[in-house]
Amino acid sequence: MAKILNSVIGIDLGRHAFKSVLLKRRGDGKLQLCRYAVRAIKIESGSEEEFVHEISALLEQMGGRSKACAVAFSHIDGILRNIEQPSIPRELLRDALRFNGMTLLNQDTKNFVFDCLAVEPGEKLECPEKDAVSKDPPKITYLVGGIPREQIEEMEQSFAAVNQHVSSVQLAPLCNFNAFAFSRKEAFEKGPFLLVDIGHSTSTIVLGRHRQFHVVRTIDYGGQNFINSIIRAGNGRADLALGLLEDEDFMVVEIARRSLVGFAREIRSIITYLQGSHDESVTEVFFSGAAAESKKILELLSGELYLPCVAWDPSSQFEIALPPGQKAGFAKDMTKLNIACGAAASLLRSNTGEPALYLNLYEENETERIRKKRDPVKTGIALLVLLVAGIFVHFTWKSQVLNHASGELMALETEWKHLEPKAKAAGLRESEMERNDKLTNALVHRIENRFYWGTFLDQVFRNIPPDIQINDMEASVVNTGIKKASLSLNGMAAGKQPRGDAENFRTGFQKQLSNHYQEINSSFRSLEDGPVLISFTAPSSPTAIFVIDMDFISPDLAPSEPVKTARSVKK
Repeated sequence: MAKILNSVIGIDLGRHAFKSVLLKRRGDGKLQLCRYAVRAIKIESGSEEEFVHEISALLEQMGGRSKACAVAFSHIDGILRNIEQPSIPRELLRDALRFNGMTLLNQDTKNFVFDCLAVEPGEKLECPEKDAVSKDPPKITYLVGGIPREQIEEMEQSFAAVNQHVSSVQLAPLCNFNAFAFSRKEAFEKGPFLLVDIGHSTSTIVLGRHRQFHVVRTIDYGGQNFINSIIRAGNGRADLALGLLEDEDFMVVEIARRSLVGFAREIRSIITYLQGSHDESVTEVFFSGAAAESKKILELLSGELYLPCVAWDPSSQFEIALPPGQKAGFAKDMTKLNIACGAAASLLRSNTGEPALYLNLYEENETERIRKKRDPVKTGIALLVLLVAGIFVHFTWKSQVLNHASGELMALETEWKHLEPKAKAAGLRESEMERNDKLTNALVHRIENRFYWGTFLDQVFRNIPPDIQINDMEASVVNTGIKKASLSLNGMAAGKQPRGDAENFRTGFQKQLSNHYQEINSSFRSLEDGPVLISFTAPSSPTAIFVIDMDFISPDLAPSEPVKTARSVKK
């Protein structure tokens, strides 16, 4: 007997968005909706890596985990229909559908995975006498579902990559049917009902009658088609166009009505089929999907179908136990969760034997996996082979390691014999280079810290006025961390006030040098009247002999840029 499940994750793998719910069973049997998530997918190349990323992001967004997971597919090649066959075991009917699909289903189904279920007949035959005379065995109606095996294998690998075990794979239309059976039990049992799930690019119509699955049909019209028809009225913005629709803008409403005419015609054809074949009709149409959130869309469809069109809540029979962060947006997203809720609830109810139209397309894979896992002979053989292989690999690896180590040792010894003389010569060369390096550093330090007399002499010669003559100059530099220079100028001044001219020369020269040097001190060692008169122009001028002592500090550690001077040419 299978273990009773207490929690299940239901996932709807739509073409435009992935939806998931986490359902838990309480002690009294009532189901709790604990978590949910809706994620728009962006799978451009269709690679497995992108699919795995979207599944992982969906589960992370939802939060919470469960060992059981029910996945709902809405594949374009999926098969879901009723067939009539004599009573036959379920496993044999699966094989018959796979290998004789052209006869039973009018298409090649060799690469499909099937599941089937015998359903109760909707009506009793009116002529039992004729039926008793017939030699043909009585036929039973089977609900058959199938999907390409390739899709099942790709899905299995993707969910294995995110460490999520898959318990069942179901078809989306049947999940929608079961979700309606769980949430709207009265409408489900009293008569025929019509379910319309509006997807992104396609819509699925399911017709049920007296608790039985009757017809499913896919229409190439979805929410994106509707948005594209009204988006021009919103200047290319979908939100603006939908806002104008809700505000009942006449032009937008008319465009929306025309867009829905063909869609409503397809729905009306299903209703007409029901009226013609069973002389019954539906009293209202139940809508789900993102477009069902708009009351204006439902109002326009009601006007086209002449029937009430309502959005139904698949969680109406669940206890809502969502965290605060998810509860805020649940009222808007509830119409999108019908398939995910139906997949999870179907698995939970079938696990306890409760009635449900439950087809598990993953049952063959799961049964085969369990059988292989529990086969003691194969398990024992695998362990024995693994043990022998492990011992062989261990001893092979050890011998390889030993041989490799011996070879490396011999190679290193041979290499050392060749390199030892070179190592000794390199050591002697290193000592010699260290001595040369110390000498070079000392010379470089001496050169880089020298005093640059060219710049200084240029300043001296540029600041000597015509009435001053320098006869002798002595200078010296002391390098003690700073470059301190001492200067002695011996010269003669001529003019009307030769002593004043000498003083002006000293102060002006000191001021000029302060632009390039620091801590300048200057003073006259001697200042006396000269013994001769000098005649530049008549009359002759007296002279003064002076000796100026000066010391200063040069802050520059590198030579200054040469000063470009223009010499005046005396005519």
